[in-house]
Amino acid sequence: MRVLLSTSAYSIIIFALLSSSAIASEWPETEKDFRKLPSYCRVKLQKEHKTPSNNTLWRKRLGNSFGHLHHYCKSMHVYQHAMSMYPKNGSEQRKQAYYFRLAINGINYMEGHTDIKTHRIFAEMYTMKADILLQQGNTGEAIRYFEMALKVNKKYTKAYSSLSKFYLSIHDKESALATLERGLKNIPKSKSLARRRDEILNK
Repeated sequence: MRVLLSTSAYSIIIFALLSSSAIASEWPETEKDFRKLPSYCRVKLQKEHKTPSNNTLWRKRLGNSFGHLHHYCKSMHVYQHAMSMYPKNGSEQRKQAYYFRLAINGINYMEGHTDIKTHRIFAEMYTMKADILLQQGNTGEAIRYFEMALKVNKKYTKAYSSLSKFYLSIHDKESALATLERGLKNIPKSKSLARRRDEILNK
């Protein structure tokens, strides 16, 4: 038996399918997905790239982080989607919060299953986790993870930038400037940190 839909019902279904509040998969699958991710994600998740030579190359570059790295790839995928959302209602807010939790879970898995966390990729992971914790309102834990990121890699510009941006958001100009000065001490040629510092000083 054929079921006929009214024009309005059909439009609602199409809108739901195209809604930016949902993604086709919680794991990266499409070419568009992988273009937004580091190339090692293809090696971990795309069969045609899982060659012995690629595995050897990335294992050499990433050390023991490589074994469970597909969980971080998933985290990046859902985090990117969550950050692209502009929730307009409670339902969309809950979906965004769900994607943030998924991203945190992937990073937590990496933390729990990697014995040595000194590779610079952990600075990236910790900074992403800190950004998500800020979105969740957990500022104390976010600051702790920014500091963990900088302990792993004191030259990781994004951690300084994100942390200073947070301090500015709570009107703590002194801490924002101190964070940027600390970054410039370790990365004196960073134009982005210098520009952000000068913008604050000139306000």
